[in-house]
Amino acid sequence: MPPKASSIVLNERRGQRRVALAVLVTAILAGCATDGLGLFGEPSQGNRFLSAGDAAANRGDHAGAALFYRQAMNADPAGGVAIEALGATLHKLQAYGEAAELWQKALERTPDKVDARVGLGRALLGLGRVEDADRQFSAALAQAPKHPGALAGHGVALDLAGRHQEAQDSYRTALQEKPDDPAILNNLGLSHAFAGDLARAKSVLRRLTERSGATARQRSNLALVHVLAGEPEEARTLLAADRDPTAATQTLAAFEAMRPLKGGDLARALYQMDRPAASGAG
Repeated sequence: MPPKASSIVLNERRGQRRVALAVLVTAILAGCATDGLGLFGEPSQGNRFLSAGDAAANRGDHAGAALFYRQAMNADPAGGVAIEALGATLHKLQAYGEAAELWQKALERTPDKVDARVGLGRALLGLGRVEDADRQFSAALAQAPKHPGALAGHGVALDLAGRHQEAQDSYRTALQEKPDDPAILNNLGLSHAFAGDLARAKSVLRRLTERSGATARQRSNLALVHVLAGEPEEARTLLAADRDPTAATQTLAAFEAMRPLKGGDLARALYQMDRPAASGAG
């Protein structure tokens, strides 16, 4: 082959190799964009922070998890997963105002995302904005009529309005989707108490407190029902499991003060007692 022709062939081959290499790099980067991995399968910085946040949350370290989720957001400001993870964690930390802002941001990105709308509703409940919260739950239910979180949140709003039978119907529908869910059962038990059906309230809440992993909140709610039933010693025993004697006595006195209340008034009194002072509304 003449030297000039040989040179042309070599240049063509080099060009083909460059094109092939460019295609390969593009494919690798495209894969990174879809699965959150860096070059050669290494996790991206944002995903590493997300994983660290998840690990902290699983240990019960929600403050630590929030720090990692914030770093994930800084690494990927458009990352919806980090926004939602931080929103849920802030709710657990009772930082309801910031949680509401983050859920609103998530909805601006994806207006049809039901979980984000439910998260916003729950944050608004924490802020005491019950009607605004229920609008979010109702909007979520219009999109997903059997969403258990939306049904449970709607039930809480109904209880606070004194509409306990409707609230119980909402909780039971939620339980069809998430059978035996402790948070929904807890709300159902309290709703029976608000409605004056103390025997049924005790039955539901006692089952929760007898489980492994029962929480102080569940024991406290059962203690309230015992107080309402005129059984303060049973209530004191439950409260003493999670409080020192002084704190148990103070909580018992607060529950005794609620005894004359009925229906929605009782629900709102317990709701106000449970909300953090840091929320700005008691």
